[in-house]
Amino acid sequence: MIQHTSGYLGLKLTPSLEDYLKSIYILSITKREVRVSDIANYMNVRLPSVSEALKKLKDKGLIVYDRYSSISLTSKGYEIARNIVKRHQLILYFLQNILGLPPDIASKEACIMEHFISDETIRRLSIFIETFTKYCTSKILAQKLTQNGTSLSNNNGGENCNDPKNDDDVILWKH
Repeated sequence: MIQHTSGYLGLKLTPSLEDYLKSIYILSITKREVRVSDIANYMNVRLPSVSEALKKLKDKGLIVYDRYSSISLTSKGYEIARNIVKRHQLILYFLQNILGLPPDIASKEACIMEHFISDETIRRLSIFIETFTKYCTSKILAQKLTQNGTSLSNNNGGENCNDPKNDDDVILWKH
């Protein structure tokens, strides 16, 4: 079974608590005040579930919240939430723009993966994406996947990799 990898700043957070933190972070960008009902509506969950999660996040020092008041992230909560959002965005970018998955599938899978992928894998994925986007278009990957019996429905075009040392069988390059 795959283990949850979160251990931000020495805290053990469940995927559910990470989702609440991420939601508060996102809502706080667009709203002046974040309230329990905002989180419930955004996450499509019931108010008691939100209240229970907020108590746990408050006990961990990640949010500032008193009953019937607005919710804000502490500096530690902000750092963790921002990290979760960045992980999600990186994975989403990879799934959508490199692998060519449709947005709905990529979004759902990024939401799952963000909780279980290690920091080292995220670091290496970031390097891969940077290298891939620098030297190659998604068409070369589409060709490779098609050769292996996989169809890529959403490729961005392009003819080949721009690396002068390009080998037709190589997708990863030295950096």
